[in-house]
Amino acid sequence: MNNRKLYANMNLSCKVVSIGQVECSYMATLSLDEHFVASLKVIDIEVEFYNKIEGLEEFLICAKASNDYLTLRGTSIIEPYFAISEIVDDNVYSKATVSFWISDIFVGGEYAVEQNNELRFSGFSCQFTDVFELFGMYPYKIENESQKCLFQSATIANSTKTMEFDGGYSCFVAPYVYKKDSDYIFSMQGRLNYSTVELERITTLKEKIRMLELFFDILCGETVTVLDVTLDNGNNIFEYIGLCNYPKNRLKRLSNGSDLKWYPRKSIFKLSDWKDTGKNVIELFTELARNNLLAMESYKQVLLDEQIKIVTYNKFLKVMQMIEGIMRDPVLQQEMDDFNNKKQEVLAKIETEEDRIFINNYCVNNGDSFRKCLKKITRECLRVLSDAGTDKIFRNYDKLITKIINDRDAYTHASQECEPVMSEEEINLVNCCYKEFFRIIVLEKLGISEKLIRMRFLFNAKFVDSYKILFGLTIINVDDKYDTGEFDDEMCDYV
Repeated sequence: MNNRKLYANMNLSCKVVSIGQVECSYMATLSLDEHFVASLKVIDIEVEFYNKIEGLEEFLICAKASNDYLTLRGTSIIEPYFAISEIVDDNVYSKATVSFWISDIFVGGEYAVEQNNELRFSGFSCQFTDVFELFGMYPYKIENESQKCLFQSATIANSTKTMEFDGGYSCFVAPYVYKKDSDYIFSMQGRLNYSTVELERITTLKEKIRMLELFFDILCGETVTVLDVTLDNGNNIFEYIGLCNYPKNRLKRLSNGSDLKWYPRKSIFKLSDWKDTGKNVIELFTELARNNLLAMESYKQVLLDEQIKIVTYNKFLKVMQMIEGIMRDPVLQQEMDDFNNKKQEVLAKIETEEDRIFINNYCVNNGDSFRKCLKKITRECLRVLSDAGTDKIFRNYDKLITKIINDRDAYTHASQECEPVMSEEEINLVNCCYKEFFRIIVLEKLGISEKLIRMRFLFNAKFVDSYKILFGLTIINVDDKYDTGEFDDEMCDYV
């Protein structure tokens, strides 16, 4: 059940006891909107105190609300409002009402800030949207009789299922039954945990959570958001707000009415796909994402466009950025050294300073060209999906690749000399196929087998159709089996 102390669209009265390292005693209201964007409104601040905090750019605020201790990280002061409080012997005394933007909120049995005014923790526990399906660890069956769910003791006697990963990560899934009115409701809960011996800054832990969020984005091809986060500093557990703790508005439910989603999606890759071979998958993905950060950011922007159903040429350019980012090989150091040595030899032979400046500025080794990147990802994904990566077959797609490059250059440079040649329908097909090609390359790098990639993508109806229209190919299935794992086999009973 949900035991959160903070929730959307709430106003919480509290008493502020310090701002920065300056102690105080002021009444305030903490407000959260529907997206958990927070602000703090503090009233009756003396002008002298305001002058002490006016120049702060990032600071911690400690406040007490009922039995809870709030530690807030402020990022800026919203324009204050001053009003006359009293006039004594012709002296005018003013007080201010000041509002702060709050980026992070920590709620616990004590203040989260250390004596050196830092926020450091030994780990976190978090939940994401679709977490039960994305973990894929706990298949179950529910028997339905006269519209009432009967749960056999064996169904929930298995208690908790866990997986551990390198780097201090672990996850669990567990069932629970609770009573609502006169009905017993069966549900599942799952969380991903991280723990470390050394205390880490909140900024470091936020990056780790965002990497996990991005990892699940790759697994399912949809936007995944953080539902809730708790932090541990070794002495206390803190509820944390600051990573868009925002559930999806609509979640599908099982057709039998239980408090769960409907789980027929075999197309989604799951953590259990690595249960035997991928103890290092989270660390491996983190390194991959850091080395391809711009490509990953473009991927998240594409997912956001799809979620809010925006179709523009910018989406096409973002997909192309993804492809170039993930496929461009870094220039090897030896190759770069050879290039620089040759460049110096050429410069030594040039007589005019103007020519030297030109060669020095424009003779640059940038590694792979965009055409080469596009060809590499197309060839690799056609090979994986359809065993169609040979030179003879691949030559059939030279015209398509040229059209993609032409339109990418046209929209990037807005040149009158280069006009787009693809229709809106063609661009949508390209966006769909190459977005999934990007996922295929990442999943390959994470150790997912080609067979499982084919099996899961066979259930991605939109991609299957787009792939066939754009390339005239189908995804091969040699043995005509559709085995995507135990979880899918059990849960597809609810299709």
